[in-house]
Amino acid sequence: MHERQEREQDPDFDPGTDGDAGSEQHGEDDAEAGGDGDTGADGDGDAVNVANKKRPRKQPPAIRCSPSKFHELLKALPADLEDIVKARGFGGLLGFKPTCLDRKLLTWLMLRLNPETMKLELGGGKVIDVNEHTVWCLFQIPKVGGDPPYMSDAEARVRRNELGEQICPSTYKRLGIRIADIVDGLKSKKLTGDLGLRAFFMAVF
Repeated sequence: MHERQEREQDPDFDPGTDGDAGSEQHGEDDAEAGGDGDTGADGDGDAVNVANKKRPRKQPPAIRCSPSKFHELLKALPADLEDIVKARGFGGLLGFKPTCLDRKLLTWLMLRLNPETMKLELGGGKVIDVNEHTVWCLFQIPKVGGDPPYMSDAEARVRRNELGEQICPSTYKRLGIRIADIVDGLKSKKLTGDLGLRAFFMAVF
């Protein structure tokens, strides 16, 4: 039980490494690199292994997303909060259909995103702008409005701690905020009104 709780710990609660997603990707990279595999003749294999050990490996992108947990969240959202979500222009989230995502496809897309231009460079001259309009086309969420107020890391952590103590007071200090805590709070009506809405948007974004 303890091991299961540790696996479900909020990944942002105690920042350190990139977590399971990065580790899994490293494993795939190691396998693809052929570090321990059979490469043919023994001499060639040793040479490849040495080259792989010396070659710097780019850190793969960490991907944390779970459409299945998002659907659990939607099922737990009460009707009154659904109405508020729609009224604030985020009704498109309630119609999100996918229940699973291809991790390799996500990694492929992330590796083709130019962070300076915010464009997906797909090759062959094909480029997709990542801007307010394309995000609105995909998710039907607001494409106008101002940025959230600036907040330092220290201020953000204080706000997060305050919210965590309200959402899951008995487990927050040990495990952080987990999606399961928010789902349970919505189902049990412990998270209602403004607190329930804040918890929902925190989990979504």
